[in-house]
Amino acid sequence: MSYRQFFRTSLAVLCLASLASAGILQTFKVGRQPTHIGVNIPTNKVYVDNVRDHTVSVIDLNVNKVTATVPLASKPAGLAVNQATNRFYVSVKGGVAVYDGIDNSLITTIAVSGTPSIIAINPNNLNIYVQDSADNEVHVIDTDSDQVIAELPVSHPGNGIAIDRTSNEIFVSSASPSGGSVSVFDGNSNLLINTLTLPGNPSFIYLDTLSSFDLLYLYAITQPAGGGPYSFSVIDTSSGALVNQIPLPGTPGGVIALGKATDEAITNDGISNVDFMNQNETKIHCKEPVGRGPAGMATLSVLNSAEMVVANRLDNTVTLLFGFGCP
Repeated sequence: MSYRQFFRTSLAVLCLASLASAGILQTFKVGRQPTHIGVNIPTNKVYVDNVRDHTVSVIDLNVNKVTATVPLASKPAGLAVNQATNRFYVSVKGGVAVYDGIDNSLITTIAVSGTPSIIAINPNNLNIYVQDSADNEVHVIDTDSDQVIAELPVSHPGNGIAIDRTSNEIFVSSASPSGGSVSVFDGNSNLLINTLTLPGNPSFIYLDTLSSFDLLYLYAITQPAGGGPYSFSVIDTSSGALVNQIPLPGTPGGVIALGKATDEAITNDGISNVDFMNQNETKIHCKEPVGRGPAGMATLSVLNSAEMVVANRLDNTVTLLFGFGCP
């Protein structure tokens, strides 16, 4: 039994009654400026793009080490993993590069206009959504044909796409110094069905969603129009109402819904930790130190336990955490 398998087996029982506290299992050295990260749970692999090296590091958690470094044609700006097809996608100059998760070979590069950045995959139809930071739109790619099938207009470029599997709704952030909004699209028709704003017209940056008790919540990092301190904002998507708002220090780098007990985690680029909170709280309830400049993160669930990987862009590492929350 490997070190990691031992922890999975012996610590999973802690999650039966409540969420386990986070703790560092391992730190992996990767390329320079790792930023966006994705996981393939069936194969137990982690993919992280190294912005300064123009590469992707592949971490195989079955053997607990980096097993491949994949060269890219240009600087990456987004990454996502299609677990259903065992492929991973990377935004590069002029398009989205598609790689085979078995041997890490380049399958094709899908040409898109503008400047492709953040990528998200719809688990319902496997369509890919790619933020365009130049043309204020989102490219929709059909993964069967590897063709762009729609362009979704947004008011400003953003840094977040969230997909709710239950409602098949696509949430796209728009952010600007004068304010922002979240555009909501139907995942089947690609039509705009709603636009979410808040009093004060804050800019929306990173997004995630959580369905709970027939309610759909949008989690967002927001900032007042014109600048100012960041907040973690909880929005009821049925009414667009602000449910809660928690002040955040530093410069948040991403938000992720943990899927249990309405808990969330936020990476903080200005402070080298992951902040944990609950959507009903009034403040961050604990922090878990990781590497310097944490940015992208992703979760892996194993039975009743859970693990998280965090890309630390300033010290060129990926941190593997067990559990959610702090001791």
